[in-house]
Amino acid sequence: MKRLLLCLFLFYCSGLIAQAPIFTVFLIGDTGELSDSNATFNILQEQMIYKPNSTVIFLGDNIYPNGLIERKRDHNSHEIILKQLRMFNNYKGNVFYIPGNHDWANSKKYSEGKKRLGNEERFIEKYFKDSTTVANRDIQTFLPSDGQPGPSQYRLYDGKLKVIFIDTQWFMYLGYKTPTPALEDSTRRFFARLDQLLADAKQNNQQVLVVGHHPIYTNGSHSKLRKSPGFIKRWKFQDLTGKIYSGLAHNMDSVFKKYPGLIYAAGHDHLLEYFRNNGNDYIVSGSGSKTTSFSKKHPFNPDDPYNVVAQYIEQGFYTVDYFKDGSIRIALILASGQSVPMLN
Repeated sequence: MKRLLLCLFLFYCSGLIAQAPIFTVFLIGDTGELSDSNATFNILQEQMIYKPNSTVIFLGDNIYPNGLIERKRDHNSHEIILKQLRMFNNYKGNVFYIPGNHDWANSKKYSEGKKRLGNEERFIEKYFKDSTTVANRDIQTFLPSDGQPGPSQYRLYDGKLKVIFIDTQWFMYLGYKTPTPALEDSTRRFFARLDQLLADAKQNNQQVLVVGHHPIYTNGSHSKLRKSPGFIKRWKFQDLTGKIYSGLAHNMDSVFKKYPGLIYAAGHDHLLEYFRNNGNDYIVSGSGSKTTSFSKKHPFNPDDPYNVVAQYIEQGFYTVDYFKDGSIRIALILASGQSVPMLN
């Protein structure tokens, strides 16, 4: 009888082990407003302890409102990013930051924005190298680097997962620039490279996670039309209805459709959204430090062409769990601590 009970216990335990993920990616965006981020960060830290074999990716707009300003002019921007970085002093997983429009200082001048972005990249990478135990502290923690669009890649989870990093804000500057052969060539090379990375992942049977700041699908405030002429002029490049942004989203999605099974994660809208389309999963995880409402132009409707699965106006972040059998589980973790599964 004791032997039977022992066998049943071992069988039960082996079942639990089999169900447990062997690798997790945390996806959190728009963390750049210090005052409201405590609850979300506390939950993230708890999850990091619970799942040490993991990676954390910040999805841009890491510092509001204008990136990392020189310390002699502004101390608050340094405190905002330091609060985030200190979480990883004893963390042994990988951590990555990608840029958002606020990290570029929301500047219309490319050289000005690139300089501000460079301040942030150097500060983050130096802190990780000097003050933390993160696994990639001596390689790269800020991608794509040097104000370039990417796509950059990094292999995780023993090479089984390919993460592709894109600086979507780089493309927004095309709206302020006169098209030149060099710019057009850079754009062509970007999409050719993106296609190549995805084709290589397919050939090598790798799972794919693509991260960029601007979402391809969203029902958030950046999906609506602006009515005030002055407001249109200032913000149209940051809204999905703008010519540059909509063109970027369309072109990226056209490439993604060729490779079903990938995940694209973004921030920008301060919501938690999840869409499934053309065999791919689209995450908007932009409520790391604050929330905004949905656009009235795109109310929640499970049957709409976006194939909306979930929408939340709450602070939180997403997790992607990877299992030994190749399956994945997408869930959102609310600041209240509630876990909501999206895909099993």
